[in-house]
Amino acid sequence: MRKTFTLLAVLLALFLILPLAATVSAAEEDETDPPLTPDSPVYGLQRAMEQVQLRLTHCPSERASLVASQMHRRTEELGQSMQKGRSEHAPGLIRAAERLAEKLDFECEELDLENTDLTEVADIIEGSTSRALERLDELKEQLPDEADDGLRNAIDRIEENRQFAWSVLEGIVEGEFPGDADRAEQLLQRARQRGGNGPEQLPGPPWLSDEEEEPEGNGGD
Repeated sequence: MRKTFTLLAVLLALFLILPLAATVSAAEEDETDPPLTPDSPVYGLQRAMEQVQLRLTHCPSERASLVASQMHRRTEELGQSMQKGRSEHAPGLIRAAERLAEKLDFECEELDLENTDLTEVADIIEGSTSRALERLDELKEQLPDEADDGLRNAIDRIEENRQFAWSVLEGIVEGEFPGDADRAEQLLQRARQRGGNGPEQLPGPPWLSDEEEEPEGNGGD
């Protein structure tokens, strides 16, 4: 009974401060639209509200979209922190981005690929991951040495998320998954125009296919 009361009290408090958080955040972003950084007095509140929003979201595609957007936001906060000369925030923000990329991997596994139109959520994931990777690539030479290992791990995780989005879009185009094939093709073309490794060059995560690779040496010695 006490635990239930405590939980209700916490939720009530969060809902009461939500309008204040939105007002403060909007006011801070109105001038030049910079992201909040860890030295902001309302940064902790923003992170707490992200968690509340995620807990209140039950649709798998909406959860995946939220996590992808939060992951991209951490990389933008990293860029803003570096611009302000606050490199001490870099390791923590990179770890946060990596953890969100791991969470996105889990959320993607919960998506119903066979029965749900995932065109738009794949678009959100593809856009968020691509922009995040671009930002990390821009910043990699500026980051402190202690952020190097975390940076490599974060890039690998985010790249896996992007490959998932590409694979879903390709599946929609080829008719393997339900969705808007024309829209998916447009999104893939946009991804290719960004340059680098295009979707046609990178395989998707293994859970997208039921086919297993044939072991080498199957024909005998």
